[in-house]
Amino acid sequence: MSRRPLKRRKRPTETRPPGGSRWAIALGATLLVGAYTATSYLLQEGWHLGAASASLVTGLLALGARSASQHLASSGFKGLTWPNGRLRRFLADLRAAGDLSELGGAIVTALDEAFRPEHLYLWLPPAGEPSFHLVTGRGSFPETYVIPEFSLRQLLKVRPEGPWRVDEAEPVGAAASFDELMRSMGTAACLPIVLHGQLLGLITLGPRKNRKAYGPRDLAFLSDCGRAIAPAIAPYQFRAEQALHLSKLEAVSRLYRDAQQKAITDGLTGLTTHVHFQEQLVKRFSEARRFEQPMSLLFIDIDHFKRINDTFGHQTGDEVLRQVAATVHATARSCDTVARYGGEELAMLLPQTDLLGAYTLAERLRESIRTLRIPEAGGSRNVSVTASIGVAQLQRGDHEPADLLERADKAVYEAKHRGRNQVILSAQGA
Repeated sequence: MSRRPLKRRKRPTETRPPGGSRWAIALGATLLVGAYTATSYLLQEGWHLGAASASLVTGLLALGARSASQHLASSGFKGLTWPNGRLRRFLADLRAAGDLSELGGAIVTALDEAFRPEHLYLWLPPAGEPSFHLVTGRGSFPETYVIPEFSLRQLLKVRPEGPWRVDEAEPVGAAASFDELMRSMGTAACLPIVLHGQLLGLITLGPRKNRKAYGPRDLAFLSDCGRAIAPAIAPYQFRAEQALHLSKLEAVSRLYRDAQQKAITDGLTGLTTHVHFQEQLVKRFSEARRFEQPMSLLFIDIDHFKRINDTFGHQTGDEVLRQVAATVHATARSCDTVARYGGEELAMLLPQTDLLGAYTLAERLRESIRTLRIPEAGGSRNVSVTASIGVAQLQRGDHEPADLLERADKAVYEAKHRGRNQVILSAQGA
């Protein structure tokens, strides 16, 4: 007799989670929890995450959310009360959501189909807000759109983090006032959305349309829901907090730049202040010495400025100073520094400019100022104005910026002594 060959039984293959091994999924979930907790703390403490860091952390959050959802979908649903098909569809909807609005819609739709409550609301805290605001829902809208975050946090200290029935809750401390608020809104059951001890949001459900109470199986169903919702919401909240933090940093940065600009800008003329001019002079002096480049300095003094003030008034005098300053500034290059040196005297620092170039510019300036006609403040007359200009060039014998300043000052004094409305070169530079 021929024997039939024995058929070997196939060993049952182990079902592995999609998207990687179990340890990778566990690592993803750990990254999600750690990244959200750490970044929330850093943002609350005023730390700034750069764009690259923010993108990295956001990616970790998204990876963790996907891994947690995959873990729920592939773990055989041990201990879950959801039918497998419904849970898979719900998790797929969460993963497919493109923004927070779509995510909220998927959550509300799933719970509405499961429980058919008279009303259903999703509450989330806006970035930087100490309270929960109504984001989306089904049914008639409540009278209040804000739930104090402090009350909810206090509540969770005396009550487990899972869902509960409002009518069965024991009125203890902060829980009493919160449950009273829930009852006033017609809430029958609450689901706090918690991730690793961090309160992310709240879902409130009204009485069911079939008048059945929420039983233990329903609360277990809600608990499963919370396990899937929390890692899906976390990346959106992180991005919102990061965007708020960055906007605050930009606002502070603008305030700092404005304050810094005001500190180096003369309020009347809009030119550089004397102090900032001195800083620029030291810097340019060092550069010219090091690279053996020419540099020149102009001192511009408005002629008879005191007489203008006495004759036409200080408002007219201020306007004269502003227009002369604007004329000088209009001729400056981006590398030049124009400053109100003191009173009616302006200074113009010209890097990479020799004496001839500085003299040509000074003559053009003097002529432009001479043609100005400035209306009298509150009067009908026009004010004519001229300026005396002293020009000095950096010399080999100049050991410090003060040497250049002294020669330019002597040159402008000589221009005034010779009758004003003229340009004088310093003696050493002639």
